[in-house]
Amino acid sequence: MSIRDEIDRLKADREARLATAAAARDEQELKDRIRLDELEAEHGSERIGFVEAERHIPGFPVLVIVRMPNEAQFKRYQDRVAKKEDGADVVRASTELGLSCVLHPDRDTLMKFEAELPGIVVAAGGKAAHMCGAKLEALGKR
Repeated sequence: MSIRDEIDRLKADREARLATAAAARDEQELKDRIRLDELEAEHGSERIGFVEAERHIPGFPVLVIVRMPNEAQFKRYQDRVAKKEDGADVVRASTELGLSCVLHPDRDTLMKFEAELPGIVVAAGGKAAHMCGAKLEALGKR
């Protein structure tokens, strides 16, 4: 086998793997979007949001679905963010909010997903806060 044949074989193998991965992602995204539709019907579409994972990890969702926080949850988030100048408090506050507002996946799956894709819970918390019109600039952060 020539070097060119080997290169072509490796390219073809890679394309096949990528196609298989894309099909698996699409299948998971369909399941997640069905769940999104169900949750929007239950809670109202204006009270539901989602974060889309940048990459698909087999066995985990493509969409992390959150509900808008209640007044007490949002106030706790605001108080935590407004008190500290250190960015770690924003991360902790967003993590707390994310954990309390995620509707899909279940908590056990979410925690395993966080281990595989660190920051997904923080992103979910940020989405939940944003649904209340919160932006860090509005809370005095830049």
